[in-house]
Amino acid sequence: MIPATLWTLLKESGIELIVAPADEFEASFGLNLNVLPTSPNNCIMIDGFPKTKKVMEESGVSVQVFKGDALCMACEGGPTCLTNPILRG
Repeated sequence: MIPATLWTLLKESGIELIVAPADEFEASFGLNLNVLPTSPNNCIMIDGFPKTKKVMEESGVSVQVFKGDALCMACEGGPTCLTNPILRG
């Protein structure tokens, strides 16, 4: 769910883009894409999207999951909405 121009720019820059399974995207109203990168090749996502998790792990990403039933709802919030930026020295 990014503009085609950005997709092209990322690909031309050598950045690997991972495509999430369409069925999990549709069933979750996009919540399976709400993934919080914590460092290169590490991220946090809501548990319950095994296909999306598998695709990322097969691409070398270490995925930590959490139960988001009480905190996250499709199109309302996910891991990225549960964070607060910090200044690192």
